[in-house]
Amino acid sequence: MRRRCSHLVSLPVLITLGVTACQSTADKYNQEGLLHLSRAETDLALEAFDRALVHDPLYVQAYNNRGTIYINQGKYDLALADFNTALQLDPRYAEAYNNRGMVHGRQGQYEQALADFNRAAEANPNYGMAYNNRGWALLQLGDTTTVCADAKRACELGVCDLSNEAKNTGVCL
Repeated sequence: MRRRCSHLVSLPVLITLGVTACQSTADKYNQEGLLHLSRAETDLALEAFDRALVHDPLYVQAYNNRGTIYINQGKYDLALADFNTALQLDPRYAEAYNNRGMVHGRQGQYEQALADFNRAAEANPNYGMAYNNRGWALLQLGDTTTVCADAKRACELGVCDLSNEAKNTGVCL
């Protein structure tokens, strides 16, 4: 989904610049946040994502990125708010569905988690985490009928956590 700025810029300026000033500034802060995350500098990452959203309040990825920090901080209400905002802005954003499912899973709401993982897989059939996490939710619900297929698909897409666990526990051979 293409982001839009919260302020108006004339069409000739957009054509000349190629991107709007707020997008490039928001992109800069989002990238800065990701760099801080890679260094485990959570507070600095959070500040950078906040700044990205000040410059572009429609920046879907910044909401998702900030939400992942809130998950790890146990601030589930804030995480859900960010993922819900991201999904309002881009209803096909698989990562936000996946991350919202993670929140529901941590809260023991496995049916809701499963629904979000299903939506993530529908939005992006090549998103391995969606299959991995859907299989995990199914295990939590005691439904092993499709776990092995999800584990296999996730592993084909490079995410083998569930596959290894399912094999080690005898759920899948």
